[in-house]
Amino acid sequence: RDHTLAVKPDNLDPESLDPRKLRFGLGDRVACNCSNEGWERGKVVQLLYSEMGSVHPYQVLLDNGRYIFAPADDDDLIRRPSDAPVEDKSWRMTGLRFDKGRLVDCAFGEGDDDWVTGTVVLTSYREGGLVFPYQIETQDGYLIAAPEDDDGCIRSSDNYRFQVGTRVECIVEEGWLPGTV
Repeated sequence: RDHTLAVKPDNLDPESLDPRKLRFGLGDRVACNCSNEGWERGKVVQLLYSEMGSVHPYQVLLDNGRYIFAPADDDDLIRRPSDAPVEDKSWRMTGLRFDKGRLVDCAFGEGDDDWVTGTVVLTSYREGGLVFPYQIETQDGYLIAAPEDDDGCIRSSDNYRFQVGTRVECIVEEGWLPGTV
């Protein structure tokens, strides 16, 4: 699941988590501010959604199939679709080689050995008026952008035998257990 919205407040007002005071109900159509991707439409699928010890006013299933949550019942984050700006999304790049979640190696310097391994976290990443094919989170936790979608800037990672999503079996104390990378 992807949980990206534009802003996550540090402190939620406990009254905003009273289901009687929420603006939207189950099944309501909404638009959510998904930061880099702009306003996306979807429907409320759960009220008072809980994840990792936090409670959020809404869980939303976007029209593109992704699940997100709204961290606050606020017009800057979630609103009626008719109130959301209509955005030009023609800036989005198409035909990119790697999907979100893919393990890749990225050129990070001038030398032939200056490559870092990371995971694609955004495609068609916008920053400062520029659009990059990818934003990558390195294994050290740094966020970097790949300026081009070619093997000189970004390539499939050859450091691992299995890609994310591959079904595998691993040996543990209890024996061989199936799982997913």
